[in-house]
Amino acid sequence: MSPVFDSSRCIILFDTNNHSTEIRLGDVSIPDKYYQLKDRGIDTLICGAISKSSYTLFQTCCNRIIPWIGGPVDEIIRDYRNNIDISGKYFLPGCQHRKCRNRGSGSHCKRQFQNQRTTQSGNAGSSKGTV
Repeated sequence: MSPVFDSSRCIILFDTNNHSTEIRLGDVSIPDKYYQLKDRGIDTLICGAISKSSYTLFQTCCNRIIPWIGGPVDEIIRDYRNNIDISGKYFLPGCQHRKCRNRGSGSHCKRQFQNQRTTQSGNAGSSKGTV
């Protein structure tokens, strides 16, 4: 799992029927990644850290974004397919979101927008995801 989605050079597309495909993107721009996912009809984006601007952009082509995930890709995909809460099990180490609130005037937790994502549920069926 790439620690930062914005600089990732590879995506793995998978569906809930145990099929997966690796796509090597190389050094492409965020808009190029956006069109790669949009053209493939991705339902869920599972990623590591992601910038606020990328998060906002990808919300327009993905029904669900599960950010701040890190760990072995095979395990993450397996657990996601089995409806295990990956956001708790594979949450990236670093700041503890609950401790970041209101640290000085004008400061904001970098993970503030994580709470805007929808929760993981009902991923059975033929939906497509990417990590």
